[in-house]
Amino acid sequence: MSLENVKVGDELVTNDHNRGTSRATVSAVGRKYLTAGGRRYSIETGCVHDNYGNVTAYTPEQWARLQAFYSLRAAIRNVGNTLPSATLSDDDMRALAAELDALAARLKGNG
Repeated sequence: MSLENVKVGDELVTNDHNRGTSRATVSAVGRKYLTAGGRRYSIETGCVHDNYGNVTAYTPEQWARLQAFYSLRAAIRNVGNTLPSATLSDDDMRALAAELDALAARLKGNG
């Protein structure tokens, strides 16, 4: 995810796949990299530019959207895991499929 519109003083959410999430304030912005919490991140990808781990920075809005996506994916996975033994009627399953198809069509329209 791009960090192109981030400015000095903005807050970022940093996600270290080994240590979890934290917040950091942007202290410098250059052409290719920005610095937040003492680490250099690529403006293009949000990935940390060092050899110490897999850390990615997000704006609070990007982080909220990513969390919403993970929640949706978990909910869909949960439905898929429970459908074989679910007590849904055939009509309920068709209605659920129609809702998911409508959501997919809307998402494709948003590009």
